[in-house]
Amino acid sequence: MKFLIVGCGSIGRRHASNLLKLKVGEVIVCDTDPARLEEIKKEHGLRGFASLEEALREKPEAALICTPTHLHVPAALECLKAGCHLFIEKPVATSLEEARRLIPAARNRVVLTACNMRFHPGVIALHQNQKLLRHPVLYRARFSHFLPNWRPETPYQNTQSAMTEQSGGIILECIHEIDYLRWLAGPIKGVRALIKYGVHNQDETLKDIKTADYAVVLVDFQSGATGEIRLDYLQHPKERGCEIVSPGDGSLYWGSKNKRPEEVVVFHISKDGLPKPLLPPDDSYDPNDMYINEMRHFVDCLERRAEPLVGLDEAIETLQWALEAARYEIPEAKGYVGASILK
Repeated sequence: MKFLIVGCGSIGRRHASNLLKLKVGEVIVCDTDPARLEEIKKEHGLRGFASLEEALREKPEAALICTPTHLHVPAALECLKAGCHLFIEKPVATSLEEARRLIPAARNRVVLTACNMRFHPGVIALHQNQKLLRHPVLYRARFSHFLPNWRPETPYQNTQSAMTEQSGGIILECIHEIDYLRWLAGPIKGVRALIKYGVHNQDETLKDIKTADYAVVLVDFQSGATGEIRLDYLQHPKERGCEIVSPGDGSLYWGSKNKRPEEVVVFHISKDGLPKPLLPPDDSYDPNDMYINEMRHFVDCLERRAEPLVGLDEAIETLQWALEAARYEIPEAKGYVGASILK
């Protein structure tokens, strides 16, 4: 099988490396940046192409769309037209109109949206152990990461995370939390948000960010449960996690800290406050493991027709709710974007 990586930034390089580790077929790459293309060609000994049209002449069976978000759909449509199955990075697009253009083109094709947090041991443990809670009423998720440390090989001002026009803003860039909460808590009924710009300006550590750097999203689930998501580009060290609260049974807690290696703990905390580990505490987890498992899943979808864990329809529904929250992101705002939006 032949795989085409479209876009050779940090995530494209990761996926290329992981496909080579899995030894599942030939990997070719495509990027319009000559220096970036040359770098990955030399690093892995791959054949590379400066245009998508040229790369598609090689007739790859599968394409991995790893461009900045605002370029996903045009590249994906070209690959689908050429007969490729698709692995597309999250979020699918920066608008619903763009994302829905993929639906007719993707018929009879495998399409997996890259929601790698569903392959994280902490999220998996929460999903598998929810049966310990009879009536979960609160889902509290968080993600904090100091932006310059996110992709340290690139000046942070040049990354899509720093530019709403490329990424869709902090809520779309950090869409994992909405995605895995939908997996845990079920369908969403409504969302509200509070978004701040320029929190970093108070100490001028970060400059030239053209996006919000802090957001809180409140989620109403159809089950009656409430979700709370906190996101920021400010904190040292990186931290991610989720709590699920059931007043009569206690709670489930997952916490991850740092990046490489990552510390991961998952507990069931009884209503008496006693913690019981659900996974052995791990202070040396390699986050690349979830990306490897995600790629194994994609290969299973291709070779064995496994059902994609996050197909196109589900990805578009998650995008819909992320955009509903992100519409409160007003670029001209300095400081709070009206507390009234939480009403």
